[in-house]
Amino acid sequence: LARRLQAVEAALAELDAEPSKVKAAAEEAQVQEDEDDINLARWECRNVERRLEQ
Repeated sequence: LARRLQAVEAALAELDAEPSKVKAAAEEAQVQEDEDDINLARWECRNVERRLEQ
């Protein structure tokens, strides 16, 4: 447990030293969320188009 705690603290210290990595990770997560929203909108649009064709 102590080794895991030291590893976590080391990782946090590394991220504190490089805030650009944290920002990049947050931006990547936001991009993925946006892509998920776009894919959902496309799926809904296709369903509406299919209903209109019937």
